Amino acid sequence: GEVRIVQYSATRVQDNMNLSIMSDITHPKKIENELQQNRKILQAIIDKSTTQLVYLDLDFNFVTVNAAYCQSTQCAADELIGKNHFTYFPHAENEAIFRQVRDTGQPVSFHDKPFTFASQPMRGITYWDWNLSPVKDEAGVVQGLVLSLVETTERVLGEEKLKISQHIVSSTPDGIAYLDRNYRYLMVNDAYERYSGIRREDFIGLNVAEYLGQDVFEQTIRPRFERCLQGEIIQYQEWFTFPIIGRRYMHVTYFPYGDAQGQITGIFANSR
Repeated sequence: GEVRIVQYSATRVQDNMNLSIMSDITHPKKIENELQQNRKILQAIIDKSTTQLVYLDLDFNFVTVNAAYCQSTQCAADELIGKNHFTYFPHAENEAIFRQVRDTGQPVSFHDKPFTFASQPMRGITYWDWNLSPVKDEAGVVQGLVLSLVETTERVLGEEKLKISQHIVSSTPDGIAYLDRNYRYLMVNDAYERYSGIRREDFIGLNVAEYLGQDVFEQTIRPRFERCLQGEIIQYQEWFTFPIIGRRYMHVTYFPYGDAQGQITGIFANSR
């Protein structure tokens, strides 16, 4: 026979009489078990996400957080659940934004928004892409908020360092260029542009032989380039004729440049 799940209750209605009620709850119990299983699967998926995810109630108390959020904030889920977001991460501007989304039902998104962790001052200013969306019921009434975050600090700081490096390279009186393994220019600085009389955008993709001539390329440049592409730093002095500044005796250095895997992908050329 089929196994059924029943709920049994008994109540004394008179001194010598009990009222017993037995209900078949097989179907509701099956639905409950399926919902619990689905919740476990959903939580597992959320925890595997590298995006930090948070569900908050209307008072901004934590209801659910995923593993990525816990790792970033250095707070355990049990520590956060039921606590107020702004007790842990006070920020008047962000709290006003949260209230706006809750009260208007309109989502908001931010790109590279700065934030400083009061409890983790060693992290300094951090940067985030984040989205705050309302969760509504069938009637359109806001029931909670979903916060998703991706930290962009590494990229933002990397771009800032790149800007500083580009400024230094552009400010130096030395002519600096970067060329790929096919002897084509990928980058030149302001001084190199002045030496050549060629606009920077026209340099990109130009071959050394096209710029300095085939004879100079074959006799002076190519042999040294090939040694540099093998990992050697090359230094030499030579006469060069430039379209704008004319004939000059130059000190030239070639530096091999490698990618993250250690493969030499090109050469930095410094001329003074």
